[in-house]
Amino acid sequence: MKTLQLCISTFLSRFHLAIGRCLRISPLLAVVSLRTSIAIVLACQHPALAESEANAKKTLAVESIDRIWYGPAAVRGRDIWDLPEGLYFEGKIQEFDALRLVYLDDMGRKRELESQRVERVDVSWSSAQARLVHQMYLDRKYGAIAGLINSALASGIPHWQQKMLVAELVEAADALGNTRSAGGFFLKYLAEASPPPLLYATMPLCWTSGEADSALLTEAGKWLSSSKEPESLLGASWLLNGTRAEEAKQRLGKLKTSTN
Repeated sequence: MKTLQLCISTFLSRFHLAIGRCLRISPLLAVVSLRTSIAIVLACQHPALAESEANAKKTLAVESIDRIWYGPAAVRGRDIWDLPEGLYFEGKIQEFDALRLVYLDDMGRKRELESQRVERVDVSWSSAQARLVHQMYLDRKYGAIAGLINSALASGIPHWQQKMLVAELVEAADALGNTRSAGGFFLKYLAEASPPPLLYATMPLCWTSGEADSALLTEAGKWLSSSKEPESLLGASWLLNGTRAEEAKQRLGKLKTSTN
């Protein structure tokens, strides 16, 4: 099943099952533009960084491999709860986009995997700045990411790592209650950059029965009207409980037939 179809189906099923609950999941990259957006949205007094810096430094030594969890191939007609176990690989990732993950194994041989089957990646970050941002994310020091993300993105890390780092920024903004900005970050810096399918899990969809504030609803209306499918999906999710619910449902119905 294609990424967008899976995202839509998952949203629709979880929306109806999760009324009253809130479920949050935890041409590249315009660093200067991103700096301005982050400064406005996430600027705040961030906590002392000493502990996180120390934790990040622990990963400096020896760790130079990426770890990849690879799911089983989908088989038409087979129960999704009865699939074989996935696989695990180690190596150095060279590329990771919407279609494929390319890595070098321990013998230096190039291996290729289907991106849509990649379930998780533990990244061996290529710079100390990126490691520190990731550590802030793990420590849930989301406000501190604002002052660190730009130097991390400009630190020479490969494009695929930039996408992984921006995905953590999206989740950080959403966790701080800045859903509108999280959506903007996702659409501008991930959806437009051919992201790996697993990063669509960070799209800040609405999983509650409550209605959003007026600023978010206004932005959601713009997203819904977009011809770009990720934008219209995000907009529809936030308008299902308001006055534009019928319009949102119709748009979701069209998206379910998408081949993307």
